[in-house]
Amino acid sequence: DRYIVGLFLSAEVLGIYVLYWSITNALNNLITISVVQIKSGELVKIAHHGGKSFNRSLLATSIGSSAIAVGLGALATVMMYFVVPYLGRPEVVAYLPLMFLLCAGMVLRTLYEAAGNAFYARGRDDLLFYTVLGVLVVALGLNLWLDPRIGIWGAGFALVASYAVGVLTRI
Repeated sequence: DRYIVGLFLSAEVLGIYVLYWSITNALNNLITISVVQIKSGELVKIAHHGGKSFNRSLLATSIGSSAIAVGLGALATVMMYFVVPYLGRPEVVAYLPLMFLLCAGMVLRTLYEAAGNAFYARGRDDLLFYTVLGVLVVALGLNLWLDPRIGIWGAGFALVASYAVGVLTRI
């Protein structure tokens, strides 16, 4: 979405968006690598044996990774309120509330990626592909529609909405 957002925002506002987006993206990558991917092998084994334990394990992974995302997102947001004023860039301070929106998107993205294990564990790469494609289309459409109208906030809302749709397609 950063590239689409760049079509409609000034370089300065795009830089602010990328700053906050990069923080939430890094946190999401940390959670995905340390929680979701580690559980993937276990979920594949359980899926091949069948039973309700797969659903319980998938739910536990999804809830656990989302809870970590909420905690890290809250911590990062609070830290940004202390750090950003020292950057000497008042325009970055003005957009601090955007961090809340992007953290909500991070939580949804984490849940989206954890829920994708259901398809992965059952060898349904086709469904993974279609859900990724769906998120891409929704994000593209919403960014093209919202960004010219409400700027940086449109990019944030598009990110949240696209991952919300992604979660719904995977559950």
